[in-house]
Amino acid sequence: MLHRVCAIALSFVALGCSYPPIDYSGKKCPDGACPPGYLCINDSCIAGGGGGGGGTGGVPDGGGDGGGVPDGGEVDGGGTTDGGGGDGGDGGGVPCGPSNCAGCCDNGTCALGDAGTQCGAGGRACQSCHAGSTCAGGTCTGCGATNCPSGCCFGGDCQTSSDTSCGTGGAVCVSCVTATSDRCTAGVCTCGSIAECNLGQRCTAAGTCACDATSCAGGCCQANQCVTPSVLKCGTAGSACAACDAAKADNCVNGACRCGNSSPCGPGASKNCVAGACN
Repeated sequence: MLHRVCAIALSFVALGCSYPPIDYSGKKCPDGACPPGYLCINDSCIAGGGGGGGGTGGVPDGGGDGGGVPDGGEVDGGGTTDGGGGDGGDGGGVPCGPSNCAGCCDNGTCALGDAGTQCGAGGRACQSCHAGSTCAGGTCTGCGATNCPSGCCFGGDCQTSSDTSCGTGGAVCVSCVTATSDRCTAGVCTCGSIAECNLGQRCTAAGTCACDATSCAGGCCQANQCVTPSVLKCGTAGSACAACDAAKADNCVNGACRCGNSSPCGPGASKNCVAGACN
């Protein structure tokens, strides 16, 4: 029996316009770009440490993997898991998810995913197979495309596709109640009536994708996409990106243009930023 995960929804109600941080661990980065604070390893974003709010055993985890990257600093995708290592992952404070767990995630811990009580693969939430069902190939037996053509499978049972157990054709159920999606549409997670939001965006209550301080805390927003700060696209906390004067600055630190480790060079042509110093 699936249980709806309400932590995110309840926090939204309690805090009004305040939203929890978004965890992008496990989202795809085929062009090598991830949001600030994440590294792209083996085509997946991995956080430097910490994490919050993950899936528990028997409940599908959130979101789908992301897509392409528009330009070296922009990123896309979404999803939330919680951290810790285990028998099947590398741990080290990195949230349990597709990026570091070949098995399944159970209360934030990576399990091998080959047991009836902890069955799963690809960093998804562990399933607990019902009596008579066994764990094989990362899923519980007894449910599949043949006997569950219009729903999804979890724990060996066919589930009616819903926002918290989304899927069709006997695929493993996932939850669409995440930072980047809010509902299940024809077996696919969406944000309102549009596709799931990109990495660095969040799905708003109005069913639109937004880049802001919540979804892009360590970067800046350009064309509604979260961008890793650079001298040409400088900013932080989801502010609008702005280009530094390339003659007066050579880097962007904490959303501010810098020349080396100092402030940008003064106005006029007398001093320009050369090799990290005003000369």
